Amino acid sequence: MTIFELSVGLASAVVGSLGFALIFRLRPRYLVPAGIGGLLAYAVYLLFAELGWHIFATNFIASCASALYSELFARKMKAPTLLFSIPCIIPLVPGSLLYYAMSFLLKGNYASALSYFTDTVLTAVGIAGGMIAVSIVFTLYMHASKSFREKKSKN
Repeated sequence: MTIFELSVGLASAVVGSLGFALIFRLRPRYLVPAGIGGLLAYAVYLLFAELGWHIFATNFIASCASALYSELFARKMKAPTLLFSIPCIIPLVPGSLLYYAMSFLLKGNYASALSYFTDTVLTAVGIAGGMIAVSIVFTLYMHASKSFREKKSKN
């Protein structure tokens, strides 16, 4: 991948994330963090894709990175996590895979259609799995932290 292709891809990720942030009417102070989150998610995805990782693993790791970013920025900005997590994962959405799967299906090339459908499902499960994994870890951490503070204050 050339530097030009990389920069166009990363810029597109930022623009796509900002576009969805605007569609969801995020406040102006949340727009820049939402765009940076999309950039982060896509950069992590590209890094692991270039290393030759499987499509599920690349999307899982990129989704984990965007979910962690969303959780941290939500705490910092005192906002719901969802405001950041949805724009952050937009660059990972497998739109082209689904398009090609449907195209091959309509052309009667069932083997290629099945391959693209499989990649689409693996991508979607990777994205969802990464978001869920980080959310569970954060919830457990927050619960344990609160429980520890409560015990400490009683003593």
